[in-house]
Parts: sequence; C-alpha cells; structure tokens
Amino acid sequence: MKHIPTPADREFQTYAEQHELQAVYEPDWNEKLGGQFSTEPDFLVSREDLPAIVEVREFRTPMVTRKRLYWAIRRKAEQLEPFSETGVPLIIVLANPGGAEVDLGQSELAATMFGGPATGTPSAYSVESVLGAKSVVHEPGYGVFCGTDSRGRPQNLWPHISGIATLDHGISYYDLADYRLGSGPPVPDDWFTGALDRRFGFDADGVVFGR
Repeated sequence: MKHIPTPADREFQTYAEQHELQAVYEPDWNEKLGGQFSTEPDFLVSREDLPAIVEVREFRTPMVTRKRLYWAIRRKAEQLEPFSETGVPLIIVLANPGGAEVDLGQSELAATMFGGPATGTPSAYSVESVLGAKSVVHEPGYGVFCGTDSRGRPQNLWPHISGIATLDHGISYYDLADYRLGSGPPVPDDWFTGALDRRFGFDADGVVFGR
C-alpha cells in the first residue's frame, strides 16, 4: 500500500515535472526492476529510459544539528542499500519545505558528507586533508562517506550512493562520481542542469570537491 506523499515528496515531484523528468511515486519495485527488495524508496525517476532511484528526506524537527544531518543521510543510504546491485543510480534528496532550522548549505553539507570543518566552499574543499585526519573522521556526526576500515584505512561505507541533492526551488546536486573511495553509477550529465540548479563533484583525482 502506498504512503501519502509528504510535502517534500510533492516538492520533488513538482521539480521533476518542471524539468522533464518522469517521477513515479512508490512504484512496484519488484515488478519494475525484476527482483525482491526489502525496502521501498520514494521515486523511480527517468528521462529517455535512463532511470534513477530517489529517496527523499524531509526535516521536521525545529533544529537539526550536523550530527542529526549525518544520521539522516546515513539512514537513507541504508534504505537504498538493497538496490545496490541493480546498476541504477541511487540518489538521496534532502528537502526542508517546513522551514526547520537545518543548514543545507554547500560548506556544511560537504563537511557532513566527508568530515572536517565547515569552512570555505566546496570549490576549495580537499577530501585528502580529511582522509589523513583520523580524529576528524571518527568524530560522531561527521563524514558519512569518509570512514575507516578495521585497519584504519580510508573507506566509503556507502559506495552504492551516486549523490546527494538538496532541494530549494532548484537542485544542488553533490555528485560522488569519481570519488576515489567509490560511488554508485553516475547520474546523466543533463540531469539537474536547470536555471536554478547547481552541480558539484570531484576533480580527476577524486580528491578535491567543488563546482
């Protein structure tokens, strides 16, 4: 049985309609992808038969700290994990239609994704400096995609995720493609390119993250 779409779900669906993306809310995943799945993401999104799976996270609590933002992203990554073998891009969309006190700005989100202080902008954000700072990587609430394995080596614990998007009129898309610790299949280059959209990603070495 389908759930009632949240305000964030409706906001994303409106964005998709305005940008020539077909977004089907809570489809029959077993039928669509030919498998048995234990979770039900929010949307199957496609354009010209190129699909992606989207899980939307809405913030409702009055104040969201970076630690809560960390766990919000991590739980959505867990929900998408059963789809990691489908070969389809997996995207987490963060939305705040109710105006909760949460910082979804470029610097804060990059810091939550990779660890380290929320200073500067993603154009100057070097993940390399974080990978060598274990005290930062291990700090609770930091570095969703930048942890360590049992030997203390850098590791992306959620390599099936293709990217994170924040939704506020337009989309700011944080692309994990080319991340040297691994990522899910890339999203097509012509997605999230509207007049109010922005895309961030890695350099050729998979280290510096910016526009």
